[in-house]
Amino acid sequence: MFYYPFDTQRCLLEMREAASTNSFVVFDNVRIAYLGEENVGSYSVSSIRAHIEDELSSDANYSAIKVEFLLARQPTTTVMSVFIPTMMLVAIGYSTLHLDLGLTQVRMVVSLTTLLVLYTLFSQTNSSLPKTAYIKMVDVWFFLCICKLFTIIIFHVYVEKLSDTVRGNVVRVGPVAKVASAQQRALQVMRSRIVPLALLLCLVVFWGVMVAGIASQ
Repeated sequence: MFYYPFDTQRCLLEMREAASTNSFVVFDNVRIAYLGEENVGSYSVSSIRAHIEDELSSDANYSAIKVEFLLARQPTTTVMSVFIPTMMLVAIGYSTLHLDLGLTQVRMVVSLTTLLVLYTLFSQTNSSLPKTAYIKMVDVWFFLCICKLFTIIIFHVYVEKLSDTVRGNVVRVGPVAKVASAQQRALQVMRSRIVPLALLLCLVVFWGVMVAGIASQ
């Protein structure tokens, strides 16, 4: 489940003669034919391999047939219900960096609401998956998206605090325009450099690991 929803499950089927060892019964010329449907639930049967194994048991030697089914998960539903919506939520959070400085309340409300919706989606997705002792790639994906929105919210708080600090420093020596100028510069750097570069780096690393894992399965 580590590479969910692009994971491949290996299912083994072992058949042997229970009463006779390989001194009396030996399987030969194994041919396996799968006559069922290719799509089985959320998986598709990608391949079937069979081979003869003469020492399946440590107590006695039995001629056995080991059949391996490779079940590849169909990721379309998960991509449409998890990856695309989370990217849209991150895009909504990023768009708050483009709102006017005077709309502080709107920027905060939209960012917080987006974060809550994202966490709700994460909880629903996680509850529908089998419990594992290790972190899955889909958990890493949600963690990265939550971190992005959390950083944007903290930045909005910083920008609002910056306005109060600058006003206190320049109230006697300069116009209020200096306040807006400092905030605008901070927003410009955040929305044009920090967030896009961090998002690009996360996407490259995440999908690089995912593609490498899919190829090795």
